Amino acid sequence: RLKIYPKSIQVIYYASLNEFKNISSNSFIVECDYKAAIDSEASFLLPKITQQPAHVKSARLNVKRIEFIVSK
Repeated sequence: RLKIYPKSIQVIYYASLNEFKNISSNSFIVECDYKAAIDSEASFLLPKITQQPAHVKSARLNVKRIEFIVSK
């Protein structure tokens, strides 16, 4: 089992006011590459936005690292 901290992170983005109301948290996909973390022996995951609405001008994450614990 893999436990991550924090469990959720904020996506900060810019969009026009007309499109803003159509954007939700489900509009974004954020992923971490666990294999890359293990291969580099890192104790953290690096989150990356892999999907966002086309009308979002720019997006970034407020967290750069996600700590993880592997438990049995």
